[in-house]
Amino acid sequence: MKLLCLANVKLHFLELEFDDSYDRLTAGDIIDKAIVVCRASYHEAANEVLPIPEPRPTYYQLHYITDSAAFKLDEAEAGNYDFRQDQPDHRMQVRGWYRMSGQCLQSKNVDPAALLTSEPMQEARFVRWYFIVAESVAADQCPCASIYMLRQLQRSLDLQRAAYEGKVLEMLREPDAATTPNHVAKCAEAYDSAMETTPVAMGRRPTWSWGPDPSLYLAAFARAMNDLENLKDVVIETPPSDRPQLYEPWFLDLNDDEEWERCLAQPFDMIAWISLLADVPEGFTKERKLNERLHKLLEKFFDDAPLILHDRGRDTELDMKGECMTALGFAAIWLVFESKLWNGNGGAPELQAVYAVQRRIMNSRYDYIRAVTACPCLVMGMSGSELAFYAVYFADKMYAMRLCKLCLDRSARAADAEENRAKFQIIRTLGRALHEYYAKLHIGCTYRHTPHLLPQPTSIISEHCPDSLAELKALHLIILDRVPGRKKMFNTHRALFTGTIQHKGEPMRTPVYVKFVTSYGKEAHSFLASRDPPLAPQILFYGEVVSRITMIVMEDVNAVSIYRLLVLDDKRLRPLIQPRTEEALKILHAGGFVHGDIRSPNLLMHPATGCVYIVDFDWAGKQGVARYSTDLNPKIKWVRPPLLMQNKVILQEDDRFMLQMELIDLLNKEYIKREDDVVPAPVLGKRLIRDEGGGGDGDADGQGSDRPSKRLRGAYALPFPSEDSMDEQDDGHGTTLSLMQQVAAI
Repeated sequence: MKLLCLANVKLHFLELEFDDSYDRLTAGDIIDKAIVVCRASYHEAANEVLPIPEPRPTYYQLHYITDSAAFKLDEAEAGNYDFRQDQPDHRMQVRGWYRMSGQCLQSKNVDPAALLTSEPMQEARFVRWYFIVAESVAADQCPCASIYMLRQLQRSLDLQRAAYEGKVLEMLREPDAATTPNHVAKCAEAYDSAMETTPVAMGRRPTWSWGPDPSLYLAAFARAMNDLENLKDVVIETPPSDRPQLYEPWFLDLNDDEEWERCLAQPFDMIAWISLLADVPEGFTKERKLNERLHKLLEKFFDDAPLILHDRGRDTELDMKGECMTALGFAAIWLVFESKLWNGNGGAPELQAVYAVQRRIMNSRYDYIRAVTACPCLVMGMSGSELAFYAVYFADKMYAMRLCKLCLDRSARAADAEENRAKFQIIRTLGRALHEYYAKLHIGCTYRHTPHLLPQPTSIISEHCPDSLAELKALHLIILDRVPGRKKMFNTHRALFTGTIQHKGEPMRTPVYVKFVTSYGKEAHSFLASRDPPLAPQILFYGEVVSRITMIVMEDVNAVSIYRLLVLDDKRLRPLIQPRTEEALKILHAGGFVHGDIRSPNLLMHPATGCVYIVDFDWAGKQGVARYSTDLNPKIKWVRPPLLMQNKVILQEDDRFMLQMELIDLLNKEYIKREDDVVPAPVLGKRLIRDEGGGGDGDADGQGSDRPSKRLRGAYALPFPSEDSMDEQDDGHGTTLSLMQQVAAI
């Protein structure tokens, strides 16, 4: 007979031939046959990848998939890697299934001696038997890796992550080289030093040191963030109906510890639990004793999940650590708790906890988790009556974003108390979800584009934005890598990535750029993209993927920024820079739009055709409506000082001024002065500082600003007659003076 089976290593789809009938086969028979078939595909690497004899009894397993993630024979999953979709071979379809579903699902480990009939018979159109190699197989050892790698040179995340790991490990190996997390948390100098060598991006100091929203990396974080935006909709768990408690005389003889134990033995009640937590810090003068009292209370909160108290490591001690096992039996950290007796005592506990996580996950015990996940973790910090919760993950470096903060104040208003209950319910649910995520991990073969280090919108979009799901799945989007830049910290809520899509019926994949933003001028972008020829890349997808975060998929126009030497040194292209960029901006303004960030990194030119494109429409919009951001890059010399531009209306004169200054800087004496120039004569010839990236994010063409800056560190180009100089000004006669008129009056 022939049995269909899945595998978490190449080939992923196995057709196994047996002489015996189905009802006589055991799980061990399937394992033995699957090893032979898989080894044949690895050739010379077989002994290293799939060794025989087994290095340990659990190295090879057979699982039965119990949820809807089972592979469907008659459906090709979204995200299919195969570009030959017209081929009916299931091996081509199952690669997409492995990435989208097969790495994280619900299954049951079947004893090797058990008959296959001990589990339900798999349906005709489903494949539920799953051969598991309980190890992380490196992609370089896997011959099929080239199928998954569409751009083999774009691996900046992998390289940066490896370098980061190396720095942390080197710091831990050298005696007295590591500053303890406790010292980092309470000493500004120690924190700044740590941020130089092994930074943790959490928006503390500097305030811009934060990274992509964790919602993009894990569905559990996305649900938590969405619920925190809608606290009124959170349903608080209610305890089961209690039987009336009868008076017992011996209750009066209970001491404090016995009374505490009896409280913990009661069914979980959110209101009662919060009251117990609020009372704990009182009366303790030693942090260790405080943690011992909190230990059982937190275990009860997280559904009696065991927590390790006082977990010690090199230069690191975790007050409490939550550890769980994956489906393959590997350990993972899902919770870290740090406490202080009162606020301000010994630094910020959440900061200490995040730096402790950074060091703890480098332990060899967690090698598998680092290899196949972004190590998502919940960090909980408690200072007296104040608590803070952070979502932590590890991509190219450690990132942490605060989920919520609350105070257990007995004098709080009723509304605050109700809000606290909702927040605690969200955290309790998140803890369960992290447990479930790790318990479902079945990853064996990991590929070099490491999807776990990249946003995975289709894994989270269905719950929050179902209308966008079908449209996004139709693109078969694969995000490949993050666009590199020069900044030390990946500071952006406007994250930019490279990827590919594949339209139905087309044999080849199309390169695209993928951007995640909190606001975007789609109307202005679409207006320019609809011109003939287009003056902006075409938008292929636009939609909210999680609460507050919009994803834009746009075409890769194969253009480069106009300050690149590829353009500037080309005798054919250089004369086209000024007229074509000015014409593109005039068309945008004629449509009633403004851009707000007209600089050379956001002005692209195609090297072959000379076509110009404007990109980065984060602040763009209708004139009189669109406003500047409140986080303007201070290294850029804007029309006004950044603090005076925050949330001011963007004027068309601003765009023209910025473009003129860019062209003067790039073209020097070749710049052609126009009658309607907005830059006053005293400024002509001066140069302003070129920034290290965008006004808010990196270079639009995906490359760092490697061109040496020549701009003068001088005064701002335009004086500022009033604090509202970016808005239209009243001349005292009921009329308004535009910025253009102000410049003319200087």
